[in-house]
Amino acid sequence: MEQTDTGLLASSLTLFELAGILKRHGLKAIIRDYWQIYTSGLDVISVDTSLAEAAWVLREETGTRIPIADAIIAATAQSLDAILVHRDQHLASIPESLLPQFRLPTE
Repeated sequence: MEQTDTGLLASSLTLFELAGILKRHGLKAIIRDYWQIYTSGLDVISVDTSLAEAAWVLREETGTRIPIADAIIAATAQSLDAILVHRDQHLASIPESLLPQFRLPTE
């Protein structure tokens, strides 16, 4: 995959996870508005067969149970040689040698 212009990337699955967070907080009515705001400053990377395979390989190499959405998000960053920015304990289980990360503090 090619590096994009903005330098700010997100997997399309991140939109799915964002919708779940908004819904849990009672904000279902504004999900589409948030998607539009969220994606206006990002290059959104769609999931394809190569990312699905890379996610599986990453999970196998990690040796821990990483949810599929997290594995695909991580594989997206890995495939683009990007730093994964997150606050997810599942993603934190991926060794830095496989994927550079910046872990945000939890709320």
